[in-house]
Amino acid sequence: MIKATVASDLQTVWDCWTKPEHVMKWNHASSDWECPHAENDLRVGGRFLYTMAAKDGSAAFDFEGTYADVTPLALIAYVMDDGRKVQTTFSEKNGYTSSQLSI
Repeated sequence: MIKATVASDLQTVWDCWTKPEHVMKWNHASSDWECPHAENDLRVGGRFLYTMAAKDGSAAFDFEGTYADVTPLALIAYVMDDGRKVQTTFSEKNGYTSSQLSI
């Protein structure tokens, strides 16, 4: 389980987590990687695809899955293409948004 709390309202965090133009700015493991492409059809049965790539061009892969449950501003559950199930919940309190990811 991974937990994170940020000093931002829930709508802003939700948008940054789900909109491709935002995902491309943060979805990389280190500063020498990037996310040059992102697609997101955020609905039950919809799919996401995020391309992860080394900035030097030495490696790249696609991270993909299908949404199993979506409750706007509260829950995103999906199944990765390798069969693993992931669930992320969101909540806001006093101007801080918390998320909890479980695999």
